[in-house]
Amino acid sequence: MAKEYLKSRNKQPGISRKKRLLRVVVIVLAMVLLGDVLLCRIFWAKAKERVLAGQGLEAQCAIVFFSGFSGEGEEEGAEAPDHSLSGETLRRVRHGLLLLETGRVDTLICSGGNRPRENRSGARAMAAWLGEHGAASDKVWVEAESCDTWSNLRNSSRLMREKGANSALLVASIPHLARIGDVLASDPAFKGMEWRYSPYDPDDSQLSMSLAELWLQVHHDWLARALHGCLSPEQYNGLIENLRGCDPKAGAASN
Repeated sequence: MAKEYLKSRNKQPGISRKKRLLRVVVIVLAMVLLGDVLLCRIFWAKAKERVLAGQGLEAQCAIVFFSGFSGEGEEEGAEAPDHSLSGETLRRVRHGLLLLETGRVDTLICSGGNRPRENRSGARAMAAWLGEHGAASDKVWVEAESCDTWSNLRNSSRLMREKGANSALLVASIPHLARIGDVLASDPAFKGMEWRYSPYDPDDSQLSMSLAELWLQVHHDWLARALHGCLSPEQYNGLIENLRGCDPKAGAASN
């Protein structure tokens, strides 16, 4: 009986090996996915703890960082059909409007989203949305030249100095705010001004955040950190220029 069983097993050795290999691949992929999800949760928790520790309630202005455009006609961007805002950008701009309406800031700075190849400006699209939702034009400043986090801060701080402001609430997602904090701490050009975090609450947002969006936010932040760490400033600026069509070093704040 044992010999007959072994013979039957040996008749299809290729199929058995393929099944075992498939099982190994599935187990490895499941472990990688589980580990990635666990790392995302740990990173998010650490970033949230850090951001909440530096949270502010009031300032002279709030800087709303542009995140991205959505496709025209999509539900989440239908309010701005010419320059549709992504769900993440809308979360930020709505939070900024709330800060303005509740008197926690005097003005808003719409910063970033310079896309010359597409003939679009994220900052101006955010300002247009704010105007359509009741914000007075003299309460909204536009910084439309920047195209990455560093140039967001550089141009926005320059605009603040021109306007006589020295304190700001920073409006973005929790992972982005943690990275903004690293930029502020690493560059002496940003010293002498008061920077405080003001994250929106993804659970209370009118545009609820899916787990997939949270996962993408964390991985986008990891990629941005990796690029900053691995590339020289010249290489990084060249990459941003190729991807977005604008030079992070160029441009000045505008109103």
